[in-house]
Amino acid sequence: MTVTQKWDKRVGQWHEHVTSAAAFGKVLDRILDLSRPRPSDVCVDLGAGTGFVTAALAPLVASVHAVDISAAMAEALAGRAAEAGLANVSTEVIDLRDFRLPPSSADLIVSSYALHPPSGPGGLVQPDLGWSQRLSLVTA
Repeated sequence: MTVTQKWDKRVGQWHEHVTSAAAFGKVLDRILDLSRPRPSDVCVDLGAGTGFVTAALAPLVASVHAVDISAAMAEALAGRAAEAGLANVSTEVIDLRDFRLPPSSADLIVSSYALHPPSGPGGLVQPDLGWSQRLSLVTA
């Protein structure tokens, strides 16, 4: 089973997990505190999943581009954003190892539990700070 297939299967339980566990609320508060979102910010959420961080950022910034490897996660996120009236959220389905962002095209990049230290050549993502002015990462 591929990584994409695993996350596609977990979409329902993952959203329930991150929205019901108190620890994730503390993580979210810390991300928002450290990243200092501004109303003019163009944001990117790497490994956005069902939108736990995206949904919190969207009312605070100009836009959030949510990136995830799972089409099911991105679909769930897009549906929740639409239901909440968050018209400034867009999604992209892509493996983060293949994701490319033009230099200086984002003011803020966030990621929660998606970027991990590379395990060798071809490891996940090695963020390039030329992408943005601020980068907030939470890894597990």
